[in-house]
Amino acid sequence: MGFESASQIFCVAFICATLMMFGCRTANRSAPLTKIPSPTLASTASQISTTEPTSSAAEEESSPVMLASFQSEEPQSSRRLKFPNTNQAADAQKAIAEADAGSELDLDAGNDTDPDTDFDLEQSETESERPEMEGDDSQSDDPQAEESAYSESTEPLAMGPDLEANGPALELQTVLQATFDFYPEIDSALIELTIAEGDIIQAEGNFDTKLKASSENTPVGFYETYRSKFGVERPTFNGGSVFAGYRFGRGDIEPWYLERNTNELGELKLGANWALLRGRQIDARRVALWQANLKQQSVEPFVKQQLLKALRDAEIAYWSWAAAGQAYRLTQRLLQTAKNRVDGINERIKAGDLSDITRTDNDRSILSREVKLIKARAKLEQAAIKLSLYYRDSTGVPLIASNDQIPSLSDAIDALSLEDINGLVSNAFSCRPEISLIELDMRKVCLDIKKARNDLLPQLNAQVSVSQDFGDPTSASAAASSSTQSLFVFFDEKDEFQVDASVLWSQSLQRRKAHGKIRSLSGKLQQLRIKQEFLQQKIEAEVRQNYRLTAAASEQIQVAAQSLELARRLSSAARDRYDEGDVDLFEIILREQQELDSAAELIDSRLNFFANRAFLNAAVGCDPGLFDRTQ
Repeated sequence: MGFESASQIFCVAFICATLMMFGCRTANRSAPLTKIPSPTLASTASQISTTEPTSSAAEEESSPVMLASFQSEEPQSSRRLKFPNTNQAADAQKAIAEADAGSELDLDAGNDTDPDTDFDLEQSETESERPEMEGDDSQSDDPQAEESAYSESTEPLAMGPDLEANGPALELQTVLQATFDFYPEIDSALIELTIAEGDIIQAEGNFDTKLKASSENTPVGFYETYRSKFGVERPTFNGGSVFAGYRFGRGDIEPWYLERNTNELGELKLGANWALLRGRQIDARRVALWQANLKQQSVEPFVKQQLLKALRDAEIAYWSWAAAGQAYRLTQRLLQTAKNRVDGINERIKAGDLSDITRTDNDRSILSREVKLIKARAKLEQAAIKLSLYYRDSTGVPLIASNDQIPSLSDAIDALSLEDINGLVSNAFSCRPEISLIELDMRKVCLDIKKARNDLLPQLNAQVSVSQDFGDPTSASAAASSSTQSLFVFFDEKDEFQVDASVLWSQSLQRRKAHGKIRSLSGKLQQLRIKQEFLQQKIEAEVRQNYRLTAAASEQIQVAAQSLELARRLSSAARDRYDEGDVDLFEIILREQQELDSAAELIDSRLNFFANRAFLNAAVGCDPGLFDRTQ
């Protein structure tokens, strides 16, 4: 064979082998990643069986899970939650589903390990932690220290709990939309998707194509040799690999290493190896890739968890600010009423109907109300500042709501039916993101268990390779062959085509590492099952607790409204008697204080209703009309 023909054959063969390796990589890399559907609540821990690994043709045909494109460069004002398409990469779903059902454990084997997963379950706050009415400082045990809510010479001041805003009121939906678009904790949660993508790329790196090269020379010595080689190797998804390479050897090769010598144009080699027992169905590389994919699936429930918390806190901050604004306006009008009373008192003092002490008492009442107005204004400003964490402009800059935007508390008071409680509990079981998170963690543990079960098997690998030398035998090879033929009768000149086949076997006798890992992981899985059961009980208790608090607040609103109506009647009667001279200013202040207390109780009841309803929505896991934007 001539040099030119041999060179052409070598170049074509090597290029084809290289393209084959990188072509496999490109084909796999272009496959989009599918979000593996998380198990439903009906798929409890008992359904995650772990049996001895068995061979499966479907598992051998599985291909690596590859990364989907993530579109994160969007304007903040139109941000949407984007997650991988659930209609792609059926192979990935199939592989992990088979891994989930891959081994059944004896849970009595031990429970010697601590779980590495802890869940931040969003619990309902205790009643003492819930927002309190911040505008009821006008209440006092000393009725003489309070101001009148009415003017002697005018009609009674309207003491209803809803004092309308002068301008357009700020709507709750506006605050929730701003929270959804720009709240930093939601932005931070969304970055978890980028982190999960990076973990998948990192796991895919275990299947990267590797280039290898080496040169081993002995320029000075009894045996002067010059050997070089380079090649390419590609891991496969069944625990093996394929490889191709080229090498050449020159010089005075040692007689016992004559296979290192090559013909004039070198040697081209192609081959593959397979795992026959351990590592065939599952290995560390595939487990890392599957678990990275499960981590990506956990991003969606994690983001929903943060979103529910943020929207709940935003709604509570909104209604707390509205209640503080209503209380501030009540105190403001009471102060103005006391000031309007000054002229009437002075006229009656001149006429001899009242003593000077009445004017002094009214002046003290004005000063007291000014102090209370300052306190109410400070609380309103604090509530507006807290609301600014959620209420933002179109660029995400926090906004402080003005007093003209204070809304009414009487809107959106919905009557609750006790028959709805069972439906709410059922919805919570299907909507709460914590359930999906714990089920995904259980699937991760099951993958580790199946890997540990597979490690009990012996290591049995098979390898087949073919090689072809090109060109004429070298003079050194021929000389070495003739001079050593008597000693190394097994050696002859290299054949033009050669096939090598080998089988390698190894086994640990005690297998304590695999047994210990199975025992540890079985204990961890048992802990997760207990956590799952307790989580369901906790969610149900949380829903029922917040439901009862919301229902009680709704009933309290009705009672407080009746109390306010009665207080108004008493105040009106006291004013009439005061005009006739039957009672003094002390009686007016007492009745006004009672009416003010009733109005404050109604505001506080409405605030409790809205706050408890926000906690109930978060406990159920339902959305306030914004999750449709995540699609």
